Amino acid sequence: MRCTKRLTGRKGECKTPVEEVISPIGKISWICPRCTWVKQGLCWECGKPKEKTKLYCSPCADKNAKACRKKRNETEEYRQKKSSYFRNRWYTDPEFKKKKRENKKKWLEKNPQKKDEYKLSRIYKELGL
Repeated sequence: MRCTKRLTGRKGECKTPVEEVISPIGKISWICPRCTWVKQGLCWECGKPKEKTKLYCSPCADKNAKACRKKRNETEEYRQKKSSYFRNRWYTDPEFKKKKRENKKKWLEKNPQKKDEYKLSRIYKELGL
C-alpha cells in the first residue's frame, strides 16, 4: 500500500510505501514514514533536519533541482523551443550574430590547443560519427 497524501511544494502524491503499526489494544493503523518526518520538521528525502517551511534540506534540494533540470532538458519540446529561439535570434538580430562571432574568436584565441579539436568535432558531426 502507498501513501496518497499530497505534500506542499510537490506535484502529485507522496507514494511512499506505508508501514503497518499495531497499537497495544490491537488497532491496526498505517503510517507513512516520510510524512511523519515532514511533520517533525525533517527532510522528506533523507530525514535530516531542514529549514522551517522547506520540504528538503539543502543537499537534497540541490540534488532534486539538478534532476528536475536534467529531466526537463531531455524533453523534445524543450529542445525544439530552445533551437527555434536561437534560430530566430540568429536570423533576425544582427547584433546577436556579431556578438556570437566575437565570442567565438576570443575563445579560439584563448584556447589555441582546442582549435584542432573543435574543427575535428565539426567534421565528425557532418559525417555523422
